[in-house]
Amino acid sequence: MPWPTPVVLFAVVALVSISMASAWGLGTLSGIKAIGAVAVVAAITGWAGFWTQSAGGSTESAGAGAAQQMTVGAKDYSFTPAAVTVKANSAVQITLTNGATQAHNWTVQGLDQAYTTGDILAGKTGTVSFTPSKTGTFKIICTIAGHESFGMVGQLIVQ
Repeated sequence: MPWPTPVVLFAVVALVSISMASAWGLGTLSGIKAIGAVAVVAAITGWAGFWTQSAGGSTESAGAGAAQQMTVGAKDYSFTPAAVTVKANSAVQITLTNGATQAHNWTVQGLDQAYTTGDILAGKTGTVSFTPSKTGTFKIICTIAGHESFGMVGQLIVQ
């Protein structure tokens, strides 16, 4: 399992803090105090919430009551990740990052209504927010003519 980015960032901050404190003649103890300060700030701001990320990497969550936020990449005729898992009756926010050469969208079918990012131009991002009320596996497609038949499909798994 890859290390979460915040852990790597914390390690870099720790090493830089100790190095800078030593370089400025403050000693290693000041560097360790700086690490402690970063840890306190991380704890107060909830920075450690990255541990709630699912093993599949498709669900990123914040604290209780906050929207489940996911980022999906669009390439020409594919979504990454292709499957996104969320919790029922909890707010969801999907951000589509279009790294393709043409417009794409991320549209859920089969819920109480079709939820969509709308068409997102190449190199741009767009979002859609919704709260799924029923569990199941729902089809995701790009509704631009021909894109679904070229394989631009995915799944929304609501648990």
